[in-house]
Amino acid sequence: MRNVWPAVAVSIATAIFYLPGVGGAFLAWDDWTNFTQNPDYQGLSPRHLAWMFTTFHMGHYQPLTWITLGLDYTLWGMQPLGYHVTSLLLHAVSAGLLYAVLRQLIDSTPASAIGALFWSLHPLRVESVTWITERRDVLCGVFFLLSVLAYLRMCREQAAGGRWRHWLTISVAAYAASLLSKSLGILLPFALLLLDVALLGRWTPGKRRQVLLEKLPYAACATAMLLVMLVAMKELGQVRTSVDPLARVAQASFGVCLYAWKTLLPWNLSPLYPIEAGVTPGEARFVVCMIAAPLLTAGFALLAWKKRPAPLLAWTAFLILALPVLGAVVRGFQLAADRYTYLSALPFSLLLAGALRGSLQGASARVAVGIAGVVLLALGTLTAVQTRIWRNDVTLWDHAIATGWGGAVAFTNRGAEKYRAGDLVGARADFEEALRRNPKHGLAWVNRGKTFELAKERPQAIEDYTRAIECEMRSPEALERRATVREEMGDPPGAIADCSEALRRFPNVAGPWILRGSIKFRTSDYKGAIADLDEGLKRNPHDATAFFIRGQSRYATGDSNGAWNDLSAAIVNDPRLPGPRRIRGALLGLQGKFPAAVEDFTEELRIDAGALDAWRNRGLAFMKMGMRAQAAADFEQALRIAPPTWESRRELEGLLSELRKR
Repeated sequence: MRNVWPAVAVSIATAIFYLPGVGGAFLAWDDWTNFTQNPDYQGLSPRHLAWMFTTFHMGHYQPLTWITLGLDYTLWGMQPLGYHVTSLLLHAVSAGLLYAVLRQLIDSTPASAIGALFWSLHPLRVESVTWITERRDVLCGVFFLLSVLAYLRMCREQAAGGRWRHWLTISVAAYAASLLSKSLGILLPFALLLLDVALLGRWTPGKRRQVLLEKLPYAACATAMLLVMLVAMKELGQVRTSVDPLARVAQASFGVCLYAWKTLLPWNLSPLYPIEAGVTPGEARFVVCMIAAPLLTAGFALLAWKKRPAPLLAWTAFLILALPVLGAVVRGFQLAADRYTYLSALPFSLLLAGALRGSLQGASARVAVGIAGVVLLALGTLTAVQTRIWRNDVTLWDHAIATGWGGAVAFTNRGAEKYRAGDLVGARADFEEALRRNPKHGLAWVNRGKTFELAKERPQAIEDYTRAIECEMRSPEALERRATVREEMGDPPGAIADCSEALRRFPNVAGPWILRGSIKFRTSDYKGAIADLDEGLKRNPHDATAFFIRGQSRYATGDSNGAWNDLSAAIVNDPRLPGPRRIRGALLGLQGKFPAAVEDFTEELRIDAGALDAWRNRGLAFMKMGMRAQAAADFEQALRIAPPTWESRRELEGLLSELRKR
C-alpha cells in the first residue's frame, strides 16, 4: 500500500492541471462527425455494439474506445463535460501506471514520480487528453502501460522461479486491448525486446530463444491489427501506394526532429502541422531534418560507445514507438501531430528518471527536487493554458493561425466557424486567404461557394464548386453542392448528372443517393426516387430526411402502408424534423382516425407554426369531430399567415363562412 500512494499522488497532480479543459465543447474538427452527427455510438445495445466492432468510421478500428464513448453517452447524453472528465481520468490513470513502471525499472520513488509527471504534464499530451475525438489515445495508453507493467512482473516472477505465465497472459491481453482502442502502440513487442536486451538482462545465452518465443503472441496480435489497419486506411484513402521514397524519409525526419524539439521546448504547439502542397525533400526544413535526425542518432551512439548507453536506448525506443505515425505507410494532410507523441514520448520519462536517480540522493537531493519541481510546475502551467485553446473552434483555429503552422486548413476551418455564426464577409476573407496559400485546397473552394450560394450569387457558387471538383477531395460535397445550386437554377437534369458523377466516385456514400432521390421526387419521378432512397438508406439507415422523402414518394404512388412506415421512421430518427407528421396526419385523416390525426398536426405545428397545410388539415379533422370552434380557429390562423395566392385560400374562406353561419 505504501507504494500505491505515490502513484495516486501523481494521478491527482496530473488531473489538476488538465481541469481547465473539461469545459470545452464538441468541436467541428471531427467531434461533430464522430459524436453529434453519429447516432451509431449513442448507446450500448446489441445494435450499437455490433456497429462498434465492425466499423472503420473515419479510418479507425477502435471498438473498445467506442464502448467507452457509448458509456459516456449513456451517462451524460450529449454533454461534453462528461466526455472530457472520462478522458482526463484515463490520462491520470496512465500517469499513475507510468509511475509504477518506472518504479520497477529504476527503484527510486522520487525519480519515478518526476519522470511520470514529466510525461503526463507535458503540453504535448494536451491534444490527446482534451480533444474528445482522441479518447482512443488515452484509453490505448492505459492498456499499453498495463501491458508493460504485467510484462515486468512476469520477468520478476520468472527470475524468482515463480508462476509467471499468467502474467504473460495478462500482458498480452492488455496489449490486445490497447490495439482495440487504437493501434498506436502496435510496435510494443520490439520495445519489450529492447527492454530485455538493455535493461532487464534477459538477452543472455540460453535464454534468447525463450525471450523470442514470449513475443509470438504479441506478434500475432500485431499482425492481425496491421491487416485491420491497412483495410481501414484503404477505405479512407490514406494508404500510400506510390510515393517518392525520399519524400517519405523527409516527412519521417521532420516528425522525429519536431517531436524531439517540442519535447525539449514545448512552445508554439499547434493543433495542425499541415502538408500544404506535398512534401518537397529539397525544401530547407526537410533538408535540415534529414541531416539532423541521423546526426542525433550518431551522437547518441557515440555516447553509448563511451559507456553512456541510456540516451541511445531511449532514442531507439522513441523511434520504434513513433514509426507507425511518421508517414511511411499512412498519408494525410498533416506532417506531424502532437497526439502522435502520446506513447512514443514514454521512453524520455524513463531517461529522465534514470538520470535523476543519482541526483536525488545525498546533499544535492533538495536542489535537484527543487529544480524538478520548478520545471514540472512550468510544464503544468503551459498545459493548463494549452487546454483552453481546445475549448471551442474559434479559440482552436485562432491559435493555429497565430502559431504560423495552421496554413490553409486553419483559415478554412476558422472561416467555416465564421460562416456558421453568420459572418459571411469574415468567412469569405478566411477562405480567400486559404486559397491564396493553397489553390488546390478543395474544401476552401467548397466553403467559399457556400457563401456565394447563401447570398444567392449562384453563378459564382457554381464556379467555386467546379474548382473544388477539380481538386482531389475525399468526399462528394462539392458535387452535391453544385447539384443543389443547379436544381435551384432550374436545371434538374444537370443536378442529377452531378449526383450520378458523385456516385461514380463515391458509390458507398449515402449523401449522393439521397440527394438524387430527392431531386427525382421533386421532378415527380417517384419510382426513381424510391430506388435511390433505398440505396441511400442502406448506407445510412438513420437519415430522417431520406425516410421522409421516400414516405412522400410512396404516398404519391399509392403505397399507404409503406408511406406510414417511412414517415414513422423519419419521426423516430429526428423528432424535430418538420413535415413527416403533417403527411402522416393526412394519412390518418383518410383512414378516419381524426383524434390521432389531430395529435400529429398539433405536434407538427409545435415544430413549424407556419405549416399552412397542418392548420388546414387539423381544422378539417376538427370539423369531422364536430369541434366547430377549434376548426374555425385553425382556418382563421391559416388565412391570417397565408399569402394571397395560396391555393387553399378560397376553400377555407368558404368553410369558415359556413361555420360562422351555423
